[in-house]
Amino acid sequence: MQKAEIIAVGTELLMGQVVNTNATEIARVMSELSIPLFYQSVVGDNQERLIEQLRLASQRSNLIILCGGIGPTEDDLTKQALAKFLHLPLDYHQQTKEKIIHHFEQIGKKMPENNLRQALYFEQGIGLFNHNGFAVGLAITVEQVSYIVLPGPPNELMMMLEKEVKPYLSKQEKTVFFSKTLHFIGIGESKLATIIEEFIIHQTNPTLAIYATPVDVSVRITANGNSKEECLNFILPIQQAIEQRLSQYLYGYDDDTLAKLLVDKLTKHQLTLSVAESLTGGWAQKELVDVSGVSRCFKGGVVTYQKNSKQDVLHIPYQILEQYGTISQQCAKEMAFQVKKLFDSDIGLSFTGIADSQSVENKQSGTVFIGIAYKDNPVECYELTLHRLRNENRQLALRHGLNYLRKLLEDIYGN
Repeated sequence: MQKAEIIAVGTELLMGQVVNTNATEIARVMSELSIPLFYQSVVGDNQERLIEQLRLASQRSNLIILCGGIGPTEDDLTKQALAKFLHLPLDYHQQTKEKIIHHFEQIGKKMPENNLRQALYFEQGIGLFNHNGFAVGLAITVEQVSYIVLPGPPNELMMMLEKEVKPYLSKQEKTVFFSKTLHFIGIGESKLATIIEEFIIHQTNPTLAIYATPVDVSVRITANGNSKEECLNFILPIQQAIEQRLSQYLYGYDDDTLAKLLVDKLTKHQLTLSVAESLTGGWAQKELVDVSGVSRCFKGGVVTYQKNSKQDVLHIPYQILEQYGTISQQCAKEMAFQVKKLFDSDIGLSFTGIADSQSVENKQSGTVFIGIAYKDNPVECYELTLHRLRNENRQLALRHGLNYLRKLLEDIYGN
């Protein structure tokens, strides 16, 4: 079984001057190929420290992927460090060497000799052709440890991953790893872990991992086997048992988002939606609009943050605002009803509440009201009391609102 590790090379990464997006892309490809990734590290442009990291990595991993530090300058020393560590000579990759020389001939400039550093590779290994640049990548296996070296510029790295690395690794890997991820909302990490504790304690194959964000919790079930189908057979009994215990909190799988699931349901049942926001300040509409194809169901929305905008734009009666306040069940219901009317949509969704830690209108901090006006039915209202930081409360509110509407549509139309 392969155990992969990423070493990103570059002082600019350590200094925080550049975000390490390359590690994310490599990890994505490892996941696609069902190769488990165990470690990631960042090393500056220092040969001795890189050799030290290679020594550590080779003791615990059998697939080491290095990215960055293979350009033409003196501080590009990844290949040189690997050559020193493996006690192997570097040679020129002829196709890449000719590509570099031809480029300078075409532009009519003298080629600085250091450009040929980009063509270095191990003759005992293979060169990974750079489709978007000059620096050749390389792959070599020494003493049952495979090393892959990739360029640093993201457009070069991503193309090399797709065109060169994925085909190469697909031929090498025999064991298949496959994962299924379940997403939950409305339950904390510790409570969820307690409910599925027996599966965590007795895990072998498949294994379970719990991931928590400020707005939801996910459980990833990973199995290994000879094929994807065999992995799914291992996963399914555990998945079904977890679904049964946590059905009221489960909202999706793998790449599902609440916004996408909701848009899919609205589109399927030919329903239109409009949104009125106060607390969430437009975030709910952005979540929806980020979903491709949302124009088929989303008519529009408004952000009515102050009391007078609720009156002027949504025409909420003055008496409701004075008697119950802007943070109230009555206001949330009226916002949902009026935005549905304003945009002539089938459904109106509204958010109002307190994101900060202080009380407003004699309401407890973290109080949230979410209104849903569905066709000619009585307007629904849901109340939450949240205890996170300001923006986490806002994100939680909008996710709960999308989920309440998703569940309402399931109750009406089924799955």
